[in-house]
Amino acid sequence: MLLQFSDGTTLIQFSYETSGNLLRRYTPQVPEFEHVTSESSLLDGGEQPVASYRNVTETAEVAWTGTLAEQRVALQTLNRLFQQARHRQRTGMGAKVWVEFSPAGDGAYDDTDNYRSEVLSGRVLVDDAYRTGLQLEAEQLLSQIVFTRRFYWEGAETQLPLTNDNGTDDLTGLLIYNCQDDGEEYGTRVNYVAIDGADVEGDLPAPVRLELTNTYATEKTGTVWIGHNVWSDPSGLDHVIEGEDATAGLGSDVASGSASGGYVRRYTTVTPDTWYEGDSWTLSSALLTSCAGNYFQLVARFATAPVNLAYYRFKVRLKRGAATIWESAPFGIDTGGAIVPLLAMRVPPWRPPSGDVAACTLQLRLYRNDGGDDDLDLDFFHLFATDSYAMLRFVGAALDEGDTLVFDSIEDNVYVSGAAGATGSFVRYGTLIMLEPAADQRLYFAQASWIGYAEIDRTMTVKAYYRPRRLAL
Repeated sequence: MLLQFSDGTTLIQFSYETSGNLLRRYTPQVPEFEHVTSESSLLDGGEQPVASYRNVTETAEVAWTGTLAEQRVALQTLNRLFQQARHRQRTGMGAKVWVEFSPAGDGAYDDTDNYRSEVLSGRVLVDDAYRTGLQLEAEQLLSQIVFTRRFYWEGAETQLPLTNDNGTDDLTGLLIYNCQDDGEEYGTRVNYVAIDGADVEGDLPAPVRLELTNTYATEKTGTVWIGHNVWSDPSGLDHVIEGEDATAGLGSDVASGSASGGYVRRYTTVTPDTWYEGDSWTLSSALLTSCAGNYFQLVARFATAPVNLAYYRFKVRLKRGAATIWESAPFGIDTGGAIVPLLAMRVPPWRPPSGDVAACTLQLRLYRNDGGDDDLDLDFFHLFATDSYAMLRFVGAALDEGDTLVFDSIEDNVYVSGAAGATGSFVRYGTLIMLEPAADQRLYFAQASWIGYAEIDRTMTVKAYYRPRRLAL
């Protein structure tokens, strides 16, 4: 058994070996579970709407070795590590301090079948049971180390094999496009990567580090959207709603070689200052059953020049027959680009029972302000599940071809890795991406250039790494 405290540079180690500082006793503890219970005298039992784990405080009994002076230096070094951990919690500065544990350690910690947990604070105590003069017993300084750590343990970092139509169990960087056009006509233009649940170990959601390499030469990448689907039938959900699949309405289909599916839905007769019913799209029973009442970001691509979008306002409805079962508030779109996350919505807008869900329609309503008279071309809607959801947007230099945008949810960091070194020229909006253990899941992507355009043949490659998280060892 091996226990050590380290910040990656400084190391204090204890083991059951006969040489070195001796680990006399240590047992990892399971975190306490706290919750808020909502109870009513009118209902049996109760609900737990808020629940969380508490960080863990543990004690290790140790015996220091070496000369008395060497033992005191080692003890002071450990105290400095604990002070560094407290400073990190207050300021976010400095290296993290880890407690690293190997249940079957042989005197070496090599990050294989070993575990780490971030230390938040700690102190070294004298054990009165061993008090003999200067706390010495057979030339060993005896102590209790009391430390507080995160409630989970992290395993070794592992690269995850990724799969889509462009590769199976890929580790070299899986190609994705900026649309979902898989099929014979368009080859393998897909915008997702699939992760096999058998590859995600542990018993807690684990953050993932994504390496997104721009492979598109024409324009730099300026914004990337990422949706995560684990609870809405990832392998069965068809998250694509093509504009040209609309039923008869205000728009018309126009062929376009630069559009997903080869067509856009064009709106040309929108009179200013009037709400139009627009078009409707069928949401099939299979799609609604797969969605399972989860929340989705409705992401649209407009082939129209981005500036034209500022003249429009929209509403989104869900209807069954003539009846409206849900309607959004009116919303506008800024001129940020052709990829537009319109709104978050629950699909269907209730938690469905088991079995199939009856089909309904999605309706887009349009309102044009006076002053804009250009056509509005809608290419597609994509349903991005929001089990995790993030937007990465450049604030300085955009992503050159060949450079890699690193979205590190493990360390909560976003940066660009390129020929000139690492730069912090992107910022994150939204959540960290957290993978669910032992569950099949998919990550969806959308991309836009630094000036806002979103070419459907824009490409990048994806690699994914994670550290499995465990409550108990």
